[in-house]
Amino acid sequence: ADNYEDLSQEMLKRGVVTVTVSHYDIDEPMGPNERFADVYPGVRTGTRNDPAVDRYEDLQFVLNELNTLNQRKTKDWPVLNLDRLAVGGHSSGTLTALHLAGMPVRDRDGRVVATHRDPRIKAFVVYSYPLEYRGPSRDDLKQVGAVAGLHVAGSEDHPEYRNTAYRYIGSAPQHWLVAQGDHNVGATGSVDLILEMTGTFIDAYLNDKPEQRNRLSL
Repeated sequence: ADNYEDLSQEMLKRGVVTVTVSHYDIDEPMGPNERFADVYPGVRTGTRNDPAVDRYEDLQFVLNELNTLNQRKTKDWPVLNLDRLAVGGHSSGTLTALHLAGMPVRDRDGRVVATHRDPRIKAFVVYSYPLEYRGPSRDDLKQVGAVAGLHVAGSEDHPEYRNTAYRYIGSAPQHWLVAQGDHNVGATGSVDLILEMTGTFIDAYLNDKPEQRNRLSL
């Protein structure tokens, strides 16, 4: 979560709360399902040992928990506006973000497990989308719903092969930014630019500010 502190601070300036999620397949080497039951007693997701599906279910769990916390209305929890949401991810996390925006969720065998259509999700931001030959099919990308997108790639990370999602998602405005950096885009000098453009994009489509949309179109 520390890696996203600057981004979280930028979002707070714009009245947006950021929730970061760490998945089991990042923290632990892949192994049999029983291993995860030992590592995480009472784990609610990860039962398939299938990262694409399990990560999607992780996010479903988070959304349900936020709803539950809102309904409790305790003094230690501010009531959040969950009617307008944005999702984002880096590298393989971009796929999880797109799954929440309507791209079919497929298991290891290529079977569609779920298709998520949530009208509350107004925008997505993806950093360092996978290389074209490793990513989802063009047909799956075309199924992303009417959700605005910001696609960011590093100038040293073969951006010409990381723009597939930008090219094939067409049901809502999509924006493309190549910034100085490698796969950890922004780590070599573009942090301020990426924060500014991400913030402008979130203002434009999550906070519904037309003047910021005009700025993105310049």
